[in-house]
Amino acid sequence: MTRQVFSRLFQVLAFSVLLLLASYVTLGRLAIGLVSYFQVEVEDQISKTLGVGFRTRSITGQWDILDPTIVLVGFLWVGLKMRLFRRG
Repeated sequence: MTRQVFSRLFQVLAFSVLLLLASYVTLGRLAIGLVSYFQVEVEDQISKTLGVGFRTRSITGQWDILDPTIVLVGFLWVGLKMRLFRRG
């Protein structure tokens, strides 16, 4: 009986892991495709985090197996030169 309980528990656990993984991939693929719609927000967040102006020509998202990637094309640092020269 104990063996049957552990076998059933393993089956439920394996199914749950597969279900979570499938949900992660599905939702991730949907979300990464929408990243270009949030270009301004992404640029503003990067600018705020780095403390310099940051702009891009375009932002796209890619998904490779289980690895999401955001690609920034043609980015520009605004005001970086001035900050570097002020310190020196």
